Formats: sequence, structure tokens, C-alpha cells
Amino acid sequence: MLKRKTGSVDKLKDRLNKGNKKSYDDDRLWKYELDKSDQAVATLRFLPASNADADAYMAANPEIDFTKDDEPIPFWVSMHEHAFKQNGKWYINVCKTTFGGEDCPVCNYNSEAIEGTGLGFKDLPDEHPVKLAVRDRKRKEWHYANVLVVKDKNNPQNEGKVMIFKFGYAVHSQIMDQMFPEFDEDVGIDVSDMMYGKDYDIKMFKKNGQVSYDKCGFAKESSVSEDVKELEKIWKSEFTLQPFVDKTIDKPTADLQKQLNRVLGISAPKVDAPVKDAEQSPDESKPEETPMAGEDEDEAMFQAMLNADDS
Repeated sequence: MLKRKTGSVDKLKDRLNKGNKKSYDDDRLWKYELDKSDQAVATLRFLPASNADADAYMAANPEIDFTKDDEPIPFWVSMHEHAFKQNGKWYINVCKTTFGGEDCPVCNYNSEAIEGTGLGFKDLPDEHPVKLAVRDRKRKEWHYANVLVVKDKNNPQNEGKVMIFKFGYAVHSQIMDQMFPEFDEDVGIDVSDMMYGKDYDIKMFKKNGQVSYDKCGFAKESSVSEDVKELEKIWKSEFTLQPFVDKTIDKPTADLQKQLNRVLGISAPKVDAPVKDAEQSPDESKPEETPMAGEDEDEAMFQAMLNADDS
């Protein structure tokens, strides 16, 4: 694997400010596009963590000895987001659990709603109105990684480019299965290794009205290129993923509570309650109606999220 430079963590902030664009109109993001037959065929190669992302991960984990060659650094970053629509209004914000916080107004509201039924979330009937509402508002986990677009049948102009891939639970589970196989006799593979990793073959199609990842999966081990200079060129073309999880995008709890109250139609101030573990599994939704600042923006963001949805 290419040797990583030890760039200064102090310079990370400056790097993050470059190209910190809204994700929903970010032309760096690779997105599948279904053809007239509602199919999409592509091949992506996940790439190792960039210098900036490696620096950030090491700074956040000072207890780990990264001088050891076998100490892995994730090639993706993860975040949680609430995106739902109620009363004709959208709520789209990063969940505070992304930053290790426990004062997320939506998580708190969902916990209180579940507690009010006197039952646990799993004990509620599937069609119970509270369960349906909580499920709609639940947080959703997203992951971002740099990828080399090897093949893109519906958008061949992307081929050969380094782009950012936003993915959810389905793809992340496949990555984890490769890295940490269920059976001891199977060897874990770092699919992002440029010499010994694996391409990710995408074959998407509509199933019961939803886009399915059932036929997507990893190919055999292979090298991105036999040319070391080409490998280095690709690696240096990567984007920092830190803007997607940087603390600067964490909004004040009071602001989030105010927006949530507006979306839910609550006029009186709401007292926060501690987040309950039972709520952490359910979460996701969005807002709109009377034109208000940022709501057209929210709608555009939601449409982009639908394109990337793979849960």
C-alpha cells in the first residue's frame, strides 16, 4: 500500500473549508442512474483513506498506536441524519449522535412518544400510529467513501474519475462482511486496498417499486493498476470526507428544537428528555408548505437522498 504522508493535523481545518459544498448538488458525488428498463450497471473501486481523513481519524483516536502496519484506518466516514415531512413542512438535519451528543430533539421526541404508549418499540403493532410516526422520523445512517469509477454504463463520462460514493446500510453491510467474515476460516479483505482489494459490481433494478441491491457485490481480488505512479495519482485525487462529519455542521440544540416544533406544529417550548437506547434503532424523515427560508433547498436535498437510498 502507498506510504501515507504525516500531514499536520493543524492544517486539516483549512483543507476542510475547501469545496465544502452542499451534498445534494455536489458534482463530486457518484449517483446511480436507472435506464429506461429501470436498471443500473456500474463498477466502483473503494479507495483507501485520504491524507486528511487519515489525519482526522488518528487525531480522534490518540489511544491507538498507528505505527503498527496492521492498524487499519477506515476508508469511509459515517453520519446520522433525520429527514422527514410533517404538516407540509420538512425537517432535514444531521442527528447530534453523529458527534457523540445525546441531546437530539428528534431522538428525544421519539423516545417520549414510545414511552407514552407504555410499551417498547418492538412490542408495538406494526400499524400502530406511534410506531409508524417514529419510524418515519427515525435517524438514518449514511456513509461516504472515495471511489474510482471503473464502469458506469448509463454515464460513461464518469469512468476513470475519482468521486465520492454516498451509501447506506446495504452496501456498508457488504463491506463489513468482506472485512470481518462470519467464519474463522475465511480471511478478511480490505476491499479498498489498491493492490489486493476488490471491485464493487453494481447491478441495480426495481423490485416492488423499490431499488434493490440484491445483485450487487464484490468481485475477485485485483489491482487497480500495475503502475505505481498511476496508483499514486489516483490516491492523490481523492477528496477529504471530513466536511460531511465536521463538528462545524452541528447546529445548536435550541435551533433544532425550534425547527422541530415548527414542523410538528408545537407552539409551546418543549423540554428535552434524555435519549433512550430503545429509540436509537428507529429514525428518518423531512419538511415544506408555506414558503420559508431554506425549504426549497430541503426539497432538492431530499430528492438527492432518494437517489442514494439503499436501505
